[in-house]
Amino acid sequence: MALAPGLTMVWVITGALGCGSLIVIALSLFSLRTTHHSQAAALSGMAQSVGFALGAAGPVAFGALRDWSGGWTLPLAMTACSMVPLCVTAVLSSRNRLV
Repeated sequence: MALAPGLTMVWVITGALGCGSLIVIALSLFSLRTTHHSQAAALSGMAQSVGFALGAAGPVAFGALRDWSGGWTLPLAMTACSMVPLCVTAVLSSRNRLV
């Protein structure tokens, strides 16, 4: 969005498709990484609690960065930088192991 703001609709659609498909994968990992339904419930509860807390803080932080910097460049750059640890986490969670 920072490099091609005229293509906002493309970025919105791409993001929506990515988020929609990734939620299915994330919810599937709870049962794929555990051996018993009680483990899956515990893992799901922990991961969703932390995930929703981080998800609730994201828009507030994004808005605060926008207000502080006076533009969209810093919030978008920080969002792009946050993708690095997310990609590392995705690779680590895709390993075929049980929790």
